[in-house]
Amino acid sequence: MQVKDVMTTDLGYCLPEESTSQAAYLMKQLDTGIVPIVASESNKQLLGVVTDRDLCMAVMAEGLDPRSVKLEECMSTAIVATLPEDDIDLAINLMRDHQIRRVPVVNTSGELEGMVSTADVFQRAEVPAKKTHEALSSVSEPSYT
Repeated sequence: MQVKDVMTTDLGYCLPEESTSQAAYLMKQLDTGIVPIVASESNKQLLGVVTDRDLCMAVMAEGLDPRSVKLEECMSTAIVATLPEDDIDLAINLMRDHQIRRVPVVNTSGELEGMVSTADVFQRAEVPAKKTHEALSSVSEPSYT
């Protein structure tokens, strides 16, 4: 089974010059904890992602005004991504290895096409439940000792 068979394609996104409050609003509207950051409305090149944790740690915990902090100031640019044609096992392994719950899906030009999450895998993938559980259980393990 390929990533494109389980990924979510109806995504919201933000631009790097938009405020963190805009990303937070989009997260609330879409009931998600991540927003992809793309180059422009006409160029969906994935530049980074911002998570609810990024907003909390970089903006709220620092006492900054979310309306004045731009996404480019707090987005993660070290992107772990997959291609739509990749096997779903690759996406599962990326989640496990990087302890992340969501992986952006980009085309060969780096343009955003979707997102695959642990929920997508559990709900839609035809992967044995035991294998999926074992691979993804480490995502929730603390990274500290």
